[in-house]
Amino acid sequence: MGALHRVTLLTGLALVLNSASTVSVHARDGQKESQPGPSTSSVASPATKESFAGVWVYNPEESLNSANGRKEDNAAMRRGVSSGNGGNGGANGGGAGAGRTGSGGTTAGTSGTGNPNPGGFGGGGGGGGGMSSPFTSLVVNERRDLVRDLLEVPVELKIKLTDSEVTFVDHLDREITYPTTGKKKKYQLSASVFEAKAYWDGSLLKKEIEGTEGFRMSETYMLSESGKRLFVIVRVGNTQDKQANIVGVNRVYDRVER
Repeated sequence: MGALHRVTLLTGLALVLNSASTVSVHARDGQKESQPGPSTSSVASPATKESFAGVWVYNPEESLNSANGRKEDNAAMRRGVSSGNGGNGGANGGGAGAGRTGSGGTTAGTSGTGNPNPGGFGGGGGGGGGMSSPFTSLVVNERRDLVRDLLEVPVELKIKLTDSEVTFVDHLDREITYPTTGKKKKYQLSASVFEAKAYWDGSLLKKEIEGTEGFRMSETYMLSESGKRLFVIVRVGNTQDKQANIVGVNRVYDRVER
């Protein structure tokens, strides 16, 4: 009788343990099903054009000078462009006034009176009798304003899209709308007047800008696969001229989730 009781007890205990083990296995399986698998966590769907719309914040740690791979120093780049680097030498081919002699014997980069050109622009215009000093200064100041305004970093950038237009709003609430048809139009940003056109090149949004004294600048906007990062490739200079000294930055923006 005692032996039969022990066998019955052991059999019952085995059934209880087996049942508990089965519940534990089902619980683990349930947890696995509720967690996202590798296919949903590591593989992102390609971003669409509509993904450009939203609010983006500038990432200074990831934004780099394209020439040396260092962090973007916006002030230094603007000074470099203002001194003639990155341009195509201006409409008259003067560049930064590197000591070339104009037709009147004065050094390019100086005004007709022999005074230094305050920004180093308009080389060849001085000394030939063609440009007066006030006009030269006006051109210099106009280009300096253009460089300052167009190369300023929008630390926050809002992008709005329609089927035929793209609108950029910067951190100062300055808003410019470009048709994405590739049609060139005249625009004004603060004190600067320039011409620009925007268009889609596949999944890339491109903008080409032209200003006074042969100023050229291009911006290419692209998204990461996840659509959470915006890359803005900025180049200053005539990219069609292989002899031109092109400067630029590769800016990175992170999407602001609101």
